[in-house]
Amino acid sequence: MNSRHPVTDIGAIIYEDEALFMDQIEAMIPITIQTSIATLVCMAIVCFIFMSNLFTVLIAVSSITSICVGVFGFLTLWGIDVDPISMATLIMSIGLSVDFPAHITFHYYRTGLDPSFTSIKERMLHSLVAIGFPLLQCSASTVLFVLSILLVPCYMSESTSSQATRITKLSQSPMLRRIRSATGNKVMPVLSVEKPR
Repeated sequence: MNSRHPVTDIGAIIYEDEALFMDQIEAMIPITIQTSIATLVCMAIVCFIFMSNLFTVLIAVSSITSICVGVFGFLTLWGIDVDPISMATLIMSIGLSVDFPAHITFHYYRTGLDPSFTSIKERMLHSLVAIGFPLLQCSASTVLFVLSILLVPCYMSESTSSQATRITKLSQSPMLRRIRSATGNKVMPVLSVEKPR
């Protein structure tokens, strides 16, 4: 006999629509944290395979970790509870946040192999010129795609679109600040920057 669901003499059971999820609620936060840490470790391994420079990998992983911590911190502010849907979108948002710092750090690493770039500022400027505008296009297309999910009015689409657009904004803002500080241009910095000589 199952102690959680005792059999009664009349053969009646209690039914609740949300009963399937009630057992998952207690384990949701630890599972989300474990899955996020496992995802970050996998991203670090992939970054190390392609970049093989420990300092560059640490910069990429710390950037990804910072974005993830920011998302976890903003969940309460955004009014999103940790449930199976928000957990899935959190893991997807970690995947979205990987693209931007990984590409920038990879290009920065590659410019370090070129002896014509002597200063850190030249390397950063060249990296941002090479990959900045494509990353802005990528983030804009991601936001447009995710916003189309809002045409279906349900909690899943609202949670997914809000987290994905915010992740894109959180991921892009450090890059845009670096471009602006490197070029002094406030409007569209990547289009107006000349390549370093």
